[in-house]
Amino acid sequence: MSPASTTAAIRCLGQVVVVGLIAVAFLFQPMPMPRQWGPETVHVSPHLGFALNFDSPAFLELADDPSRMFADNPEWRGRQSRPLYVLLTWALARPFQHTPGLRAMYPHRAYPGSIVLNLAVLLLSLNIFVQIVAPSPHNAVFATMAGVLLFANDCAKVFVWTPHQQLFNILEPLVCVLLVVRTAERAMFSIARAATYGLGTGVLMLAYGSFALLVPAVCAGALLRWHRGREPSGARVVAMCAAAALACALAPIAWVGFVTHVTGGFHGSETAEYRQFVWMADVWHRGGASRLGLVLMNFTARYARALARGLLVPAFAAGGLILLRLAAWERTVIVARARAVTLVACAVSLVLNLVFFWLLGFYEPRLTVAVTPPLLVGVATLAAGVVEPEPAYRRRVILLVFAAAVVAAQLWVVMKAGPWW
Repeated sequence: MSPASTTAAIRCLGQVVVVGLIAVAFLFQPMPMPRQWGPETVHVSPHLGFALNFDSPAFLELADDPSRMFADNPEWRGRQSRPLYVLLTWALARPFQHTPGLRAMYPHRAYPGSIVLNLAVLLLSLNIFVQIVAPSPHNAVFATMAGVLLFANDCAKVFVWTPHQQLFNILEPLVCVLLVVRTAERAMFSIARAATYGLGTGVLMLAYGSFALLVPAVCAGALLRWHRGREPSGARVVAMCAAAALACALAPIAWVGFVTHVTGGFHGSETAEYRQFVWMADVWHRGGASRLGLVLMNFTARYARALARGLLVPAFAAGGLILLRLAAWERTVIVARARAVTLVACAVSLVLNLVFFWLLGFYEPRLTVAVTPPLLVGVATLAAGVVEPEPAYRRRVILLVFAAAVVAAQLWVVMKAGPWW
């Protein structure tokens, strides 16, 4: 095995350990749990447990038999628009059904596979974060510690141990950042590759709707290529964006067509029940532009209040920027210029998620976690670049202080009574 492969394996093992420790820490929950967390409190021990979310029983039943999505049961039919998640839990149910420890936590045979999927989403999120923040292996430890803050929120705290899709709200913004960077910085980027990215986006949308933001992320990356002179033709950039958008539509259209053929119709609970995005047409029909403006103002106020409940990462980001400004501003400016594409990618992901969930019209506070990963990536990228050239002894001191702060933040999330929903 080459030294590079050995280093990569050690990094991956370290990330697995970090995710495992975080997941175990989230089992330390107050007992008994408030009912609004979920209908059922599952006790792992007298002091350990988790709340089974209201939606989790339906996900487990569908993992037993995915064809139930076509049945005339509102709980099952409401998942027709997200079949990929159901199929993934179904595929993982049998291989992991006898996993030691997990099967003892909850008796349903599909439960272990669902939790393996949750842990895989956390691990993939951390891995992508480290890839973006620390392209140099010298910064891998710092980036991994910063990545722990991805999970210092109520969304991770509540949903790691219950079958659900909410953890995609941590993964999706990171994939947005990665796609912008990869699209902008590749030496060659073909229209066929843009279409491939679009096709993959369409498939991921069948797991969670906000993955639709990956297409505008690819388009933003293509525009960055043109701005940096890597694409001399604006028409070619337009062709890339069109190819990504058209390819993205293929998988959802095929799935809707298949379900309509089998059942005679398609049920999308996001629009049918929660009126996501289509609420604007509803309000317009009831009162025109003035009514729409008033409702949008009310929605904006609710969204702002929801965002204000998750201030830990923004506070860390603000504190980090203040420290960089006071201690190493010249070096920070140099790093910002060198990593300009990554910082722009973070801004793109932040704006896309901010606007998407703002206009959604359905403001569960747990959804607002999607705006924090790109913010954390941006500040961590600057900090990692500033720390890298420091002498070894100073770098170790910085890492120790930073590790203490990160651990304190994570412990606060674990031990506080919450979530604040």
